[in-house]
Amino acid sequence: MRDQSDSGHRAPNVFEFIGDMARLARRAPLLVQALSQRRPAFTSHRNRDALNNANLFRALAQNLLNDPGTMLKAQAALWRDYRGLINYAGRRFLGEALESCVTPAPEDRRFADPAWENSGYFDLIKQAYLLTANWMVETAARVVGMSASDARKAVFYTRQGADAIAPTNFALSNPAVRRACIESNGENLIRGFENLLTDLKRGDGKLRIRMVDEDAFEIGGNIANTPGQIVYQNDLMQLIQYAPTPNRSSSGHF
Repeated sequence: MRDQSDSGHRAPNVFEFIGDMARLARRAPLLVQALSQRRPAFTSHRNRDALNNANLFRALAQNLLNDPGTMLKAQAALWRDYRGLINYAGRRFLGEALESCVTPAPEDRRFADPAWENSGYFDLIKQAYLLTANWMVETAARVVGMSASDARKAVFYTRQGADAIAPTNFALSNPAVRRACIESNGENLIRGFENLLTDLKRGDGKLRIRMVDEDAFEIGGNIANTPGQIVYQNDLMQLIQYAPTPNRSSSGHF
């Protein structure tokens, strides 16, 4: 039986952790096998960029090159922020209590874990990311020479890219994940790997993330299945009216 600490958290055990990592390594070939089952897409190369993002960012880069002054000012501002952060990190290391160079937006819950504030290491990672992400979005927003629609798209997709590289998305730079690894001796990584394999198998090699328990529903059991027709629809939704079946509802089904 595995040890449990008095606080309810599992006490770390180096031997169990090594064993769990060995189990994970033995499962790794299954990932390659699942990816090899991916079916070829029946789409042309032209459809791989259905949102036309390549041309959008090509235009964004070209407009930045056409206005080198704006880009130089943006780069100078970024390096100035980095120097301030390095100075902040050094003074905090020496024990000074300082105000952060940058803080997350009030609605940003990614950095709610106390370690992002209490640990100098994670605090530095957080602020370096926020400075860079804010700079990326603000630089894209300052670009001139694009249509209003393309400018909005450029800012939107730049923000999506910045969100994708957030340190909270990676195990080594996420304190909550690292803490869970220690407390579970790596079992959380194994569970995540098993979920990844399941999602890949369900999608025939493509990542198909399960949003609900697909085995929890049964036609005629807890899901009604009667004839119906669309009585209203617009660009966002369809309203379907199903025909009642009184003779079946008495059996306990919908």
